[in-house]
Amino acid sequence: MSPATSSQSVAYRPDSRVGELPILVGIMAILIGLFGIFWIVVGVLLLLAGLGILVAPAFVAFSWVGSSVVVAGAITLIFGAILLAVATGLWDLETWALYLTGIVLAGIIGLLVLASSFGLGLVLAVVLLVYLVAVSPHFY
Repeated sequence: MSPATSSQSVAYRPDSRVGELPILVGIMAILIGLFGIFWIVVGVLLLLAGLGILVAPAFVAFSWVGSSVVVAGAITLIFGAILLAVATGLWDLETWALYLTGIVLAGIIGLLVLASSFGLGLVLAVVLLVYLVAVSPHFY
């Protein structure tokens, strides 16, 4: 066996779990993606309302704000696009999406602890963070 063949056989392991989408990561990706799409729609509606293209009764209450609606719409649109990118990264098992999701979850845990909110939200955030650490070998 030549050295090139032996190094290639070490790289491929049939029992490797890399690339297999864990079920909860898939569910998280779908939910984050749907949330991102929701925020993109809200951002577009706010932009249209702020520019005067779309006038709906719900936006009349914000008419005194003026250009702030445009800024809020742009920020909301960007936030939705980031969420959609993270959902796509989680679905494709990208490491950067895993790290970004872990950082956001750690931030949520920190905020909940600072707010003394020791309830279901904190438990869910901790469980999701531990789960992401446990399935990190699946990511590229």
